[in-house]
Amino acid sequence: MHMQARGDTGIERQKESEIEGQRGRKPGCAFCRRSVSIRLSLSSLCLAGTLLLSAAVPNAFGTQAPKPLSLEESLAQAMRANPALEAARHRRNAARVEAERQRPALRPEVNIVGSQLLRGPEVTFPRGDDLATIEPHSRSRLSVEVEQPLYQFGAGSAASSRSKALAAAGEQEFQRAQLDLALDVKRAYFELLYTQMAERVAAQALDLAREQQRITAALLERERVARLELLEAERGVAEAEAALVGARNGALLARGELNRLLGRPVGATLAITPMTNLPPEPPPTEQLLPEALRERPEAIAMETGIQSAEAGVRLARAERLPRASLQGGYDLQTPSAFVPRSSWRVAVEITAPLFETARIRYNVREAEEQLAALRSEQEALAQGIALEIHAARLAMDEAGKRHELALRMEAAAAEAQRLVQLRFELLRTTPAELAGARLALSRAQLEGARAFADVWIARARLERALGAPLPPQPSAVE
Repeated sequence: MHMQARGDTGIERQKESEIEGQRGRKPGCAFCRRSVSIRLSLSSLCLAGTLLLSAAVPNAFGTQAPKPLSLEESLAQAMRANPALEAARHRRNAARVEAERQRPALRPEVNIVGSQLLRGPEVTFPRGDDLATIEPHSRSRLSVEVEQPLYQFGAGSAASSRSKALAAAGEQEFQRAQLDLALDVKRAYFELLYTQMAERVAAQALDLAREQQRITAALLERERVARLELLEAERGVAEAEAALVGARNGALLARGELNRLLGRPVGATLAITPMTNLPPEPPPTEQLLPEALRERPEAIAMETGIQSAEAGVRLARAERLPRASLQGGYDLQTPSAFVPRSSWRVAVEITAPLFETARIRYNVREAEEQLAALRSEQEALAQGIALEIHAARLAMDEAGKRHELALRMEAAAAEAQRLVQLRFELLRTTPAELAGARLALSRAQLEGARAFADVWIARARLERALGAPLPPQPSAVE
């Protein structure tokens, strides 16, 4: 540390001595240098005044900058306004209706049947002095029929269990859509943070390139460098400007993606709260797996699916047994000698198959195979969840180490860029070396920002694998 400080001091003294020597040889150089400094100072004041004026003009018209959204606020808005989640909510409601339809209840089926019969010849029968009509030429009939299933032997509560399982499956599917949306919002949020940081890094690199161009132009006026080096500096400025345009476009795309997930117009103005702290290290996979199997909507839906399949097997086997139903009706028809104008009927009907048909056997076999498939899928799902948790933890660990290394690289690159800048001003290095130092600093800063975003994205994937957020929530800086 002391040796480096002494070296820097020696370089600065040598720089000052060379400047004094140039004053002796060319009296106008010092004036040129002071003129450049004055122009830069005036330019800085003009830039500051422009920024203040641009900040004051919107307030004069009553327009204020949007309030930055935190991660929690972004998630809440997405849950309220995202159209894809709204579609999932309607599908959940449809599943509830289907489950209610299949739930056993007193819901008789009522039908009304009307008919008109024409036949001939007319059948009569002598009754005293008159003829009684047995079968008239025309007969009208209006019937109201009611049927209500009463009991299916062998089914028990299978139908009710199946209805509950269908409703639970629809609910878990909706929760799965919520978790997927939360993961997408978190990923878009941190991608926007990264692209904004990349835009700031590109702007800083452009400032450094323009400073190199200014110094090179000043040295060219003193005939200390060749014209080619100024051209190289101008090329570096053009490349930095192009990089800044790309970084701004990336930030616009990331902002549009987050706006889309929040249910806002893609081009709407959006500001988010910056974050500086990394999340804590999560517990081991063995500790997280039981919680994931309890909380994951996929695991819960699989369990309810197995329950529904078990009920389906019982219902398929119950087709071999009798079933009872209540039937009733009321008829209003053309009267005859043996048929009254109106009549009613009530009956309890018991239906039983004489033998087990092929259809019943196939239904039972299909239901049993579906149940076995679901049980195998449940085991595969548990293994897949364990792998997701392990992969997310490894991604968090790898991104955290990259972030730590990037911070060290950034500190070293910043110091190296400062020293190369001093050496360049003393004509002890080339413009290519200064451009390389500037590029190394930008890369280190981008790598740090990328690793920071990757840590939080990996944590979001871990929370998705668990089916619930991990405490504590991210700390934000207002």
